[in-house]
This record gives sequence, structure tokens and C-alpha cells, in this order.
Amino acid sequence: MIGATNKEFYEQLYYGSDIEIVYKGENYIITSANSEDGRHHIYVYTYHKDICSDFLYNEHTKDVEESVNKFFNAKIFKDKSFMEIESDVEVISM
Repeated sequence: MIGATNKEFYEQLYYGSDIEIVYKGENYIITSANSEDGRHHIYVYTYHKDICSDFLYNEHTKDVEESVNKFFNAKIFKDKSFMEIESDVEVISM
């Protein structure tokens, strides 16, 4: 991963943040947040010219660690998981 360490990326997902990444020329926005009802949410969208366009992923569970782990292993990015593409990802902002 370029632009962040694995630990920094994990912590941003765990505690809630908007993360912009690029993978194979495609921009993605990953949003994580804790809601008032105690659930942890992670959403992934493609991103084109300041517009979030394609909704790709939605995970929400009461267990934050479970939510983050499900994200890392879900086949979201061109039928690959984040764990499979991590070395080819560039983090633009967190």
C-alpha cells in the first residue's frame, strides 16, 4: 500500500473515517462510521469527478472488528478482496 501503513488504514476503518484510494486507475471512497445504535458501518463507492457513482459494498454489524475483517475479505475490487490488492493500492486521503 502506498500512502499509508496497514496499521493506519486499519485504524481509520475501525474508528471511522472517509478514505480515498486508487486501484488500477479506479478511484474508490471507503466510508466507515459508528452509528448511535452501536453498529459499525462500512460503505464502498467508485468515485468519478467529485461524484460517488457506483455503490459496491455495505457492511454493518455490532462488532467493529468483525465489520472491518469482513471488509478486508469481501470481493469488492474487481472480484478481489482488499487483502488481495493491498500491495497495488494507493491511499489518496484519510
